[in-house]
Amino acid sequence: MNKLKLGVIGCGFWSNFQIAAWHELEGVELIAVCDSNLEKARQVAKKFDIQDVYSSADELFESEDLDFVDIISGVNSHFDLIRRSLGKYLKQKFLYALVFRFLRINLIWPKLKN
Repeated sequence: MNKLKLGVIGCGFWSNFQIAAWHELEGVELIAVCDSNLEKARQVAKKFDIQDVYSSADELFESEDLDFVDIISGVNSHFDLIRRSLGKYLKQKFLYALVFRFLRINLIWPKLKN
């Protein structure tokens, strides 16, 4: 079975719990982390033995062939990161974007279509 390739955006407090949970799943390989604070991203990568580290989501999207991302950044950045991840991958393949908050899809879907 091929593992799904995961990238994490945001290496703050909650990332420690979510990354630990991802490591429990056999079908997922966490291949990269990203945080605007590169030192924080490096610390999380070292803690969880993740090879690739980025300081911007755009670098992550350009450098990795991901199946999905887990967005664990601040709430104010969620919409922009979802839009950017979809913009990168919709032309090539479907990318799942997980966000650690409840979103009302009927409110954001019209914005994503534009």
